[in-house]
Amino acid sequence: MTKNKGFTLIELLVVIAIIGILASVVLASLNTARNKASDAAVKGSLQQIRNQAALYYDGVGAGSHGTQAAGVCPNNATVNLFGDSNIKAMLAQASLRSGGNGGVGSGVTTYSNTYCYSSGDNFVVIAKLATGDADNAATVTAGPDTWCIDATGAVAAYTYAASTGAISQAFSTNKCTASN
Repeated sequence: MTKNKGFTLIELLVVIAIIGILASVVLASLNTARNKASDAAVKGSLQQIRNQAALYYDGVGAGSHGTQAAGVCPNNATVNLFGDSNIKAMLAQASLRSGGNGGVGSGVTTYSNTYCYSSGDNFVVIAKLATGDADNAATVTAGPDTWCIDATGAVAAYTYAASTGAISQAFSTNKCTASN
């Protein structure tokens, strides 16, 4: 009697199932890494805005960042810090990396997921991070989901539960407060 050499159907199904489980674990890890990279890009864009704002203040701004009412960053500003083309490019990157519109689209006049304020010597820029869900308190993950930088170079990370108050405070005091 000869014995057939090969794998049974059950053995093949088990191997396929194991490969599927391993693939899903790897893909989940890659997605987490991608979101963390996006957060790093948003933070980097905000730091570049801080550096460019110092150049604007010393040059074109002649000792002032201009005046910009608190709110979603405009992509159509022309006469203040947020009208500078370099800063607009960085705001667009921060907006795109946080899942926003990048200031692009028919009738779009703002960089979604970014918030700006400037007055005289002060400015504040706040951007949502990709790893958080700042629009939905019920699904927010642990940790900060909003990043803030101001004219002094201070940075602060906020979580959704405190973001509304912290953002209002940042705009009213012209400063990012300590992480909450």
